[in-house]
Amino acid sequence: IAKAINENLKNNDEISIIEMGTYGFGEIREMCSWVRPHISVITGIAPVHLERMKTLENILDAKSEIVDLTGSVVINGDDPLLLNQARLWTAQKMVIDCSTTSERAAVFVDYKNKLHSVYIGGEFIGDVEGPKILQLSISLSVGVMVALELNVKSYLESLGELEKTDHRQTILQGNMGQTIIDNSFNSNPISFISSLETLEDFNGAGKKYLITPGMVELGSEQFSYNYEFAHYASEVIDEALIVGYTNKGPLMLAFEENNIPVKYFKNRDLAVSYLNSVVNENDIVSISEGDTAEIEIDAYQDKIFYGIVTEIAHISLTNNAGTQNQVTNYPVKVKILNVPDGIRPGMSATANIITHVSKDAISIPIQSLTARSSNFRREELSLIHI
Repeated sequence: IAKAINENLKNNDEISIIEMGTYGFGEIREMCSWVRPHISVITGIAPVHLERMKTLENILDAKSEIVDLTGSVVINGDDPLLLNQARLWTAQKMVIDCSTTSERAAVFVDYKNKLHSVYIGGEFIGDVEGPKILQLSISLSVGVMVALELNVKSYLESLGELEKTDHRQTILQGNMGQTIIDNSFNSNPISFISSLETLEDFNGAGKKYLITPGMVELGSEQFSYNYEFAHYASEVIDEALIVGYTNKGPLMLAFEENNIPVKYFKNRDLAVSYLNSVVNENDIVSISEGDTAEIEIDAYQDKIFYGIVTEIAHISLTNNAGTQNQVTNYPVKVKILNVPDGIRPGMSATANIITHVSKDAISIPIQSLTARSSNFRREELSLIHI
């Protein structure tokens, strides 16, 4: 915070938004003693700090320290713990409750068909386009504008479509054309459920995979939260790829109980490599376990490494099913025989699998081949160049 203020805050800046986090009591109070916020925003009391702070009530008390040295307080009115605590602040502070579910809140944002409708004090103010994941953020932002006495209506009219920040349900294309929902920066119970809803609503004929290490810093509740998450995910996904050992137990248990195919990987790069190590259905018929492979690793230029095929999947990955662009691939594992020093998981590589060798065969450039019609007369051909 100090670095951002010293290096980036200018004399003509009117507003500075400062994010504060805490791992224990007293930390937010100490920051507020010199930051002195005019408006405080508390987004919710979530279980993400249970490992250090043991109870949700302790998390609430630690976050409430921001209220002591502030003027106005904007809160997530959908959080029952926070809403109940806010009643104690109303005598000395201006408290603005912002909701995505209650029309009785000071600020209410309704979401339908990619459109957020904003209400202040029950009065419709305007609409803004954006993904559903932004609904609470929009509600809290409008609460801040109310505290600043800004013209919310004119501001909404000047807005275009809002976009998510990176790694929060970001839609990406993988190396093999897979569609990826990247939610790396939102690892908590609420966002996990939101991501699964996004995956469930995603229209596509291909299989749905979940790559997850589970949720951490949940204290004594960590096993149950991950177990429940895996149960819910089992209704949406076709296969699970568990990353790391931390939550392997509850995740594996729930997936196996729901008959979901599950694989375990030591790190994320290995899980991603598994999804990317696929071959086309037209090639799979000629590939056999034990086939030799020539491997080129981008980090080791002008060097050929050798390996053998150790596993060929029986279940395919299909993209763009039912269209002219349909592609069916099968994961294939190749073991490197002469592993080079310094190789790391996730390095880019190309494997050429050798399915057949013809010795002393005549080869010609592909440009030298041509197709002739069935009524082509041989006498018209005077010369052939090879």
